[in-house]
Amino acid sequence: MKYYSLKPINIHSMGLDGIELIMEIERAFEISIPDQEAEKLITVGDIHNCVWNHIQNLHSNKCNSQAIFYQFRKTFAGMFGIDKNIIRTDTLINTIFPEEKRRENYFLFEKKMELELPPLVLPKIWRFLLNSLGAAFIGSGLIFAIIYSSFLNHSNWYYLLPFAGSALTILLSIILNPKRTIISPDRMKAYVEKTLSLNALMYAKKNGLGRNEMEIIVNNIISEKTGLDLDEISPEKSFIDDLGLD
Repeated sequence: MKYYSLKPINIHSMGLDGIELIMEIERAFEISIPDQEAEKLITVGDIHNCVWNHIQNLHSNKCNSQAIFYQFRKTFAGMFGIDKNIIRTDTLINTIFPEEKRRENYFLFEKKMELELPPLVLPKIWRFLLNSLGAAFIGSGLIFAIIYSSFLNHSNWYYLLPFAGSALTILLSIILNPKRTIISPDRMKAYVEKTLSLNALMYAKKNGLGRNEMEIIVNNIISEKTGLDLDEISPEKSFIDDLGLD
């Protein structure tokens, strides 16, 4: 049996990732979590309970995820002339959108839905290229800065080189925007839940939220901030020991 830490989040000493996580959850639901309450949060389940208590006026039994799914299905059928009944929760989104003009069709789909949708991402080869060049830009800048400043007694301004590497990486990422043609997450169920997370406040105000959907939204925010897969995030997980939020 695994035992989880009883060490709570310290809002005054947590790292930037932890603070940003709390702030992002506050923004998503338009709530304010007092510092003394945040300091008592230990696990993901604690965050669930905290948010649920703060949105009592938005509690509802309506299923927004189901409404989004049926709306997606109807729009796909209209755009691509496919039988909506073949689209299920395990359907892969990238098989619905033709590769030709996928970006144009995706942005048209977003406009028709009038929702914020998950952004397109780079194919694996381009992601690898971007990450590799980014690491090279920043790493070489840091090495040159250390050599020139520490060993050759040159100006400390050379320590700005890693920041220049970061700027070059951002610029390269922008240049590669036309290559972003992959829809992620790919599976329909996860895609619907991600869309719900991105439009949480609108659906909460319009239809209210059920407990399960609130947890889905919170988990998606945690996943986005920590880089963890959703299946790694569960109510008993400790923010410090399991999610790495100091």
